[in-house]
Amino acid sequence: MCLAVGAKGGCGWFFQASVRFLTSDIPTMIFLLLLLLQTTTTVAQNCQWAPDGAGVTYDMTKLSTNGPYFMEGGDLDCTWDTVEQNYTYFFQFCGNVDKSPAQSCDGHDGAVLQVDYRSSFDNQCKSAGKMAAQPKYDYAVPDDPAAGFRITYTGGDHCNTNNVDRQTTIVAYCDEAGPINDNANQVREVGGSKACNYEIVFHSSFACPKECPVTGDERKACGGNGYCRYDQDALKARCFCNNGFGGPDCTTDLNAGVDGTIVGLLVTVFIVTLMIGIALGVVYKQVREFRSEGDNYMKLRGQELVTNDSI
Repeated sequence: MCLAVGAKGGCGWFFQASVRFLTSDIPTMIFLLLLLLQTTTTVAQNCQWAPDGAGVTYDMTKLSTNGPYFMEGGDLDCTWDTVEQNYTYFFQFCGNVDKSPAQSCDGHDGAVLQVDYRSSFDNQCKSAGKMAAQPKYDYAVPDDPAAGFRITYTGGDHCNTNNVDRQTTIVAYCDEAGPINDNANQVREVGGSKACNYEIVFHSSFACPKECPVTGDERKACGGNGYCRYDQDALKARCFCNNGFGGPDCTTDLNAGVDGTIVGLLVTVFIVTLMIGIALGVVYKQVREFRSEGDNYMKLRGQELVTNDSI
């Protein structure tokens, strides 16, 4: 791990100097190691955003682990009166881009790096925003806390055309379909092609709040069987499951075992019906026998009356 990205001499210089220093001062080495571990833990703990009382928590650990990401810029069809330059953007969550996309990016640290491979070496790479100690977060959609989040990186390299420092806002939308939806991603230049204010539109299931779990091999939010929405009654984000599915992550198949239950119910109904039919048959037979005996009795009784009259 190189702790001096962009430093003079690179990682090799840092490693050699560190070995000479640490071997000469063991207590200081222990102190620095403890400080490094404490710093790493702090970064990991702060890799989430939970607005007070909103009922949503955005954990960006997975986004950070799978990064950095890159996206091609260029002319947008919707801006017919503006021609955007074809930059390539490399960006990261919860920290600066730790893997230099080009040698020209050495010395340009930032959470967003803007690269123009057609430019000269000195002008090829620019920092378009750096990770601040307390980043600025907001909802991706102002009136929908479950739709995703946005983070703004400021303090990038100076932009001479507009006399401002470059900045970039990443709008990360909650997309239940999977980790990355490339078809919906794009880069916008807010305020025009020379404003040096950029907006990266990014879709991912990992941009959904923790209240909508990402499960399965395809890493879909709500198991791919529902939608992550904000419950206005409960005042929190949750999964709204499709018909036939339930549970907090919509992975419970409510139809499981229904076929067997229906078959068992049909068998039970058939047996009960059969027993009722048999019982009715027995009753009918007894009634017929009773009527037959009654008819025979009446015949015999009639014969006795005829005989007595004859006498």
